[in-house]
Amino acid sequence: ANQSLAQYLKTAGATPAAEIARAHFLYSSGQPAPALKLLEENAAKSTGPLAGLYQTHRCGLSLRTDRAQAQAAARAAISGGASAPAILCFFVSQPSASPAEWTARAEKAFAGAQARDFRRQALAYALFFDAHYADAFPLIETLMLESHPDADSELRAFHAECQWRTRRWKSVRDSVTRWPLPAQDSIFAGLHIQSFLDTVVKTAFHFEDNEASKRWAPISEKIARPIP
Repeated sequence: ANQSLAQYLKTAGATPAAEIARAHFLYSSGQPAPALKLLEENAAKSTGPLAGLYQTHRCGLSLRTDRAQAQAAARAAISGGASAPAILCFFVSQPSASPAEWTARAEKAFAGAQARDFRRQALAYALFFDAHYADAFPLIETLMLESHPDADSELRAFHAECQWRTRRWKSVRDSVTRWPLPAQDSIFAGLHIQSFLDTVVKTAFHFEDNEASKRWAPISEKIARPIP
């Protein structure tokens, strides 16, 4: 994987897309501190929308482990321009709340029929990243079923995690049979591989699948971040 990344970076050159891909690779391969530092350094060297772009990815990678850092990155991203990813980050990184409060926040922030799709996405991700898995599950499942199969990787990963978190073991066993493709341009790209890997391991342990446990547990322990 490191060799493939090096080849890609050599071909892509010093571009924002390459730097963001490198950060997500570092994060998903068990190197979160260098990943976040890379995004922070690139944001500091940039201005306007480009600085905001780096900050949205920094927010996305911080959500599950450091909400305060995610909030700071989201505020910085918004100051660089109100892009859709920045707005999403700003919303989902708000302080923890009940599902009812999150719903009220979404209805207030994204009112009207035209904002329906964005409101559903924002609420689904907010509930998921705030560990309200039972409430997030039906929303994420709907979004996943409405997505193109080539662009549903993180939704499938988060959907599978919601399944094991809510003890839908029979369903999750089917979900982990097909690994998600790498996400493109997602601010959460570095998270979904670890989420899916954690789900694979939890499912293997539940069904006492020793072969799968022996194969995936050591990899999970090496690269996956502890998820509360």
